[in-house]
Amino acid sequence: MAHPFSRPPLARHERAALTARIAALEARSAGELRLVLQRRRAGKEREVPLMTLALGHFRRLGMDQTAGATGVLLFVLLEERRLQIVADAGIYAKLPQAGWDALAAEGARAIGAFGLCAGLEMLIDKIAAPLAAHFPRDAGDRNELPDAPVMR
Repeated sequence: MAHPFSRPPLARHERAALTARIAALEARSAGELRLVLQRRRAGKEREVPLMTLALGHFRRLGMDQTAGATGVLLFVLLEERRLQIVADAGIYAKLPQAGWDALAAEGARAIGAFGLCAGLEMLIDKIAAPLAAHFPRDAGDRNELPDAPVMR
């Protein structure tokens, strides 16, 4: 059986399931989560640290423009079997990077054990808990960013 990181990223029903999971997270919190799955590094990206690569996606997707600085990027580099979670300043004020790094490592283990989609669903649920606790959704909150995974 192929390793879950090495097969084609996601089937249509898996993308739909992950989109629904992200929408459910955002229904409980002011956080704006985006999921980016990238197959491999291209060209000059080969020299770039994973965090720098993820930060580039964070900015290109406009995640640094959310109303409460509550953007969270879940970046998966499939070929290298690595995950990086990046959050905006509002999130980091209450939830530092070390916690996100621990969740990313836990997510990589879950993907290895349960498959890409199931592992990502588990990780999204783990991300949802601290976001709901520290950044509860208020009545005026709106969905600022698309919920569907981005595949590169």
